[in-house]
Amino acid sequence: MATPARSGTWLGIRVDEFYPLFDAEARPLVTSAGARWTASDWTENIELTTATAYATYTSGPLQGSAAITQNSVGAGTASYLSTRLDAAALDDFIGHVIATTGIRPLASAPSQVEITRRRGPRHDFVFAINHLPVDARVDLDVPSHDLVTDRAFDGLLAAGTVAVLRVERRDPTPGRE
Repeated sequence: MATPARSGTWLGIRVDEFYPLFDAEARPLVTSAGARWTASDWTENIELTTATAYATYTSGPLQGSAAITQNSVGAGTASYLSTRLDAAALDDFIGHVIATTGIRPLASAPSQVEITRRRGPRHDFVFAINHLPVDARVDLDVPSHDLVTDRAFDGLLAAGTVAVLRVERRDPTPGRE
């Protein structure tokens, strides 16, 4: 089964065959930065059209073939993962994507604190969910008011709790992120 033409164009690849893996079967990968990761569940044979390989399989029938690709599209980059990565490798890859795209985090916080933002007409609303069994420090870099506690947010989010923070708009232009 080939990659649908529309997505294949912006991904810069064509997938021409799937290679499912047995339970507990894995394939090692190496990234262009030299990191060694493990693939599981499935693999795919990728033909690069305009994309470049970010990681390749290092053993098995796809040895030397692209496992993760990146393709420049307009002002951005499209990435494709042809396998399932373990949690540590996926975190490393997401870290690479964030670092190379210039994405700025909404707040400084441990990775187990989920943070998202919604925009209102006059304020931003930041939702912080602490999935940790301990308190976490969340630094927004701007004053905020916690709508759950109805107090100024001091940056400390208790274990297992949620904060809904109202902050002044960082960018007064509506619709700009």
